[in-house]
Amino acid sequence: MKVHISIPMDFGERQPRLLHEAPAIARPLQAGTFIGSVEQGGSCNVDTVTMVAHCHGTHTETAYHIYSGGPRISDIEPVEKSPCQLISVHPTLRSCPIRNGANMMLSVVDANSVRLALKSCDAIESLVIRTLPNDISKCSRRYEWDEDFPFISEAAMQVIRAKGVRHLVIDTPSVDRCHSCEMPAHRLFFGSTDDPDFRRRTITEFAFIPNDVADGHYYLSIAFPRWYLDAAPSWASLQSGSLYP
Repeated sequence: MKVHISIPMDFGERQPRLLHEAPAIARPLQAGTFIGSVEQGGSCNVDTVTMVAHCHGTHTETAYHIYSGGPRISDIEPVEKSPCQLISVHPTLRSCPIRNGANMMLSVVDANSVRLALKSCDAIESLVIRTLPNDISKCSRRYEWDEDFPFISEAAMQVIRAKGVRHLVIDTPSVDRCHSCEMPAHRLFFGSTDDPDFRRRTITEFAFIPNDVADGHYYLSIAFPRWYLDAAPSWASLQSGSLYP
């Protein structure tokens, strides 16, 4: 069984968005008398796409997202059948300081929930986190504020790192808070430049894992273009198999 866990990019209005007011768009290329639309009389379809990888759907990022000396996505090999654990977690509410200096109850993926979900795993190469409740609206939501989605606590990320995770996938727009300046979860996961896996770790955000996919062992594959950037849109999938160790 193979399950796609990337959100298809609909260049109409039905697409998830983070911060960015405008949706991702695709328009027929126009150059002189050429029009890149068969429907409009062109010889073929050729679109100009405008989007922000981090804000418009499923994407994979590297340490270059937060470190100037980190690897770009073009430096990373595609992920091919990496042994993976899928877990579902119920975020908890925690009082956190917000933008106006006040405190607000925010949704957090905490260490206890991650530790409990991974209690039977000694070490895992890849981890996919499905946050609950889970429904199809995740494929078209707009996220603008810290309270709009759960983030991973620093303690929870330390648990993830301790399990040896190299590829982390989550169904929220970010492992950190929407308006985080420090990006603690990102920094904990990618580690320091002297970490032997620093140049191989990836985070994939804005995934969607259907409810009929059970928690458990899978193989994770992630494909992405060789962009000379910190992130790129990606196509992630889970595959079950009897050869899982």
